[in-house]
Amino acid sequence: MSVGVIRYHVPNGNFPEHIDHCNDNSWVYLLSLGCSANFVVKGPNSEKQLFRFNSGDVLVFDPSSDAAILHGVTSINGDDFPLDCPEDFQQFRFGVQCRVKMQRQRT
Repeated sequence: MSVGVIRYHVPNGNFPEHIDHCNDNSWVYLLSLGCSANFVVKGPNSEKQLFRFNSGDVLVFDPSSDAAILHGVTSINGDDFPLDCPEDFQQFRFGVQCRVKMQRQRT
């Protein structure tokens, strides 16, 4: 398992839309903390979806080339952090990414 954190500043924090190409039998778990993000996601056979990725929300997806999940952050909202959020989190959105490799089934 690997873990990384990206800090996005209000309001102009963004991460360009992209497709991961991790063909190692892993899954990605994205956790949003602090201010919400305007997040975009699109599968190869679906329309592009824009949604508000709130603090505490988790998104799970297959990061392989075959899955071809387009995703990215378009901007950060500075008006909707949780009321009990630490002050340091009130100007940022923290995107926590856990990449978990799954063991292959033995036959």
